Amino acid sequence: MKYHFFKSKYYKKILFMLLIISIIPVIVLSLSVKRILEMEKETTRSMQESSITNIRNEIESMFKNLEYSINRSILKSTFIQSLDLPRESKNFQEFNKISEELKLLQSPELQLADIILVSNTNNWIMSMDEFTTLDLSNSNKLVKDFMNMKKSAFWYDEKDAIYFVKQIPINVTTGKGMLIIKINKTTLFDKIHKNDLGYSIIITDADNSKILGDEKDNAILTYTNSVSDKKNQLFHGEVVEVVFEDESYALAMSESDYNDWRYTSIITTSYVNREYLLIKRMLVISVIGAVLFGITCSIIYSNKLYSPINEINEIVDMNVLSSEKASSEQKNITKKLRYLLSDNAQMRKIISSQAQSEQKKFLTNLYLGEIIDIDRGMFTNYDLIKETENHITMYVIGVKFCEQIEDRKERKLFLFALGNIIEELLTTEDIFPPIEIGDILYVTYLHKTVSNEGIELKLKKNCEMMIEASNQYLNRQINVGVSMEFDDLNEFPNAFNQSNQMLRRTMNQLESCIFYGKYKESSHKPVEFKLKQKRMLLLNAVIATDEREALIKLDEYFQNLLELDYYLLKLEINKLLTDIMEYCNDYFVALDYTKIKEIVEFDIGSSLDSVDVLKNHIWLHFLMPLFQQIEQPEDEANISTQLINYINNNIESDLSLDECAMKFNYNPNYLSRMFKKNFNKTFTEYVTEKKLERCKDMLLTTDISVNEIAFLMGYNSSQNFIRVFKKYMLMTPGQFRLVNKVQNNIS
Repeated sequence: MKYHFFKSKYYKKILFMLLIISIIPVIVLSLSVKRILEMEKETTRSMQESSITNIRNEIESMFKNLEYSINRSILKSTFIQSLDLPRESKNFQEFNKISEELKLLQSPELQLADIILVSNTNNWIMSMDEFTTLDLSNSNKLVKDFMNMKKSAFWYDEKDAIYFVKQIPINVTTGKGMLIIKINKTTLFDKIHKNDLGYSIIITDADNSKILGDEKDNAILTYTNSVSDKKNQLFHGEVVEVVFEDESYALAMSESDYNDWRYTSIITTSYVNREYLLIKRMLVISVIGAVLFGITCSIIYSNKLYSPINEINEIVDMNVLSSEKASSEQKNITKKLRYLLSDNAQMRKIISSQAQSEQKKFLTNLYLGEIIDIDRGMFTNYDLIKETENHITMYVIGVKFCEQIEDRKERKLFLFALGNIIEELLTTEDIFPPIEIGDILYVTYLHKTVSNEGIELKLKKNCEMMIEASNQYLNRQINVGVSMEFDDLNEFPNAFNQSNQMLRRTMNQLESCIFYGKYKESSHKPVEFKLKQKRMLLLNAVIATDEREALIKLDEYFQNLLELDYYLLKLEINKLLTDIMEYCNDYFVALDYTKIKEIVEFDIGSSLDSVDVLKNHIWLHFLMPLFQQIEQPEDEANISTQLINYINNNIESDLSLDECAMKFNYNPNYLSRMFKKNFNKTFTEYVTEKKLERCKDMLLTTDISVNEIAFLMGYNSSQNFIRVFKKYMLMTPGQFRLVNKVQNNIS
């Protein structure tokens, strides 16, 4: 069969539409190319700022960690006492100890070239390679220069190395000695050099003299600083672009608050351009490919979409328009068309099934309040209300099995059978079809007469017949909740909620039918008070690990629970659950939050939909695991010993109860009670006392400032440290040091 596609206006329209659709991804790709080109300069700036910040933070972090290690070490008596010893053979055992302490200062982050300890008092020097008198040492000149610098701590730059010098004791310009840390520049250079990533770092001092970096990078930086505008931009934190020796570079500077060093990142912009050139080429190829692919797909699918239209067109031309008399073939085609459209019983069945499905979907959305601006025409279209029916009074009825049917297929089967029973008892002219939402059937009962006399009595009788028929034919008990009567079509969602409220009222009853507005509320305060007592007796039996007594108390508790209305019942269950969870946390029982969620969602449509099932659920998943945990005795003495050792060994850290609980795998509340029981003081009181003992020792034996003591002992600020010290010692740390110094001078 030949197709003249390009001559047909239908084919042209289809092809045009498909081409328009295929242009969309091409436009998106083109916009992406434009955006990526705009991002080129932004990316260069981002790379600069990120690189310089990361490198500066990395170097400063290493130096701060090193300085912190030095401060902790020189506070030890081993350091301070050794500086008073002359270099004699009888003292070499003590010198071996200090040598081992020096080795511990070696940083895992940055390899130190040398660690030098100098005794000003006894004129000796100890390093990683030598232990000799200061006059015979290779570092004699350097050490003497450092002694003349009246600073307690400072950085010093030399040609091939960087030194960090700390006087001993701390904060004394001249004292017993000093500790010198030597770092080779080549080691630091190798650690921070990033040529493989397209950029490099140069470090300069406050006078713009190079401390660390490549000579070429130093030349680029010197050239940039020679241009006043560029220099000002660079010193104000802006990215500066310069051309040096026919190459384009971008520079960014970050000044350190730690030691007045300046970190400058230098990136070759051609490196970035090369990466973006590759991306641009790939995107251009993608755009061209998308255009060709779109045209090809448009032509192929245009043929496929037009083929049925073309076939119908040719059949009409050949069998109808080309002859005035209908041929036998044309009659056969007509019969086939008539059969498919009118006489096919199977087709009518499918159409009817689709109509029922649409009807049920409409009713489901109606009950759930998902349809707004409801009018009578909607019900007429779905064949629910006839146009001739004027005044109609309605009730929404909810029907639910009293027990939970676990098997899904079995549950579907029983709901289907229950729907058939309802339709048999309440004729289809008087009801809307039963709709299944969750595990509940909902049906709307219609009363089509003007008089309402006896309608509730009749409806109640019908509901009782439903309950009896379900028990007889399905061997299943059901409960029924009925809304108030209404005639406004917009009241369907409200009536649906009313039927659900009545179903909740029946959760503690079997084979019950309750009408909305006919249920009398009653006061339950005495019951609530009794429940609180029963709840406490139940929990006391659990804590006492008396399983038999706990089961009795659980039954008594739920017997009293049945006297409550649904909402008070649910509130009381949540109180019980909260108490149980607190005990589980205290005894470190792992909670299954899926099971907790099932209790919280306890309702007519959930997996827990009866009080008996709820009681078994609480016993199995919460009380039994609590029993098992409480019955396991713990060696509290052993735990206490381990905890005290841990606190004493880490007293200079910012210790917390939660940290210790995590360390020993215990609940913080349990650990707190155990600590109070065994030591007759709280965890915080014990830690504070130990910290203050260490602080008093440091105030009496060292010249360390109050600020540094607060930092070394883990306080977040010196003001906080002073406040705590004064609370316990009735004086500030400075007053304590002064008083003891005066007493020592008098003695």
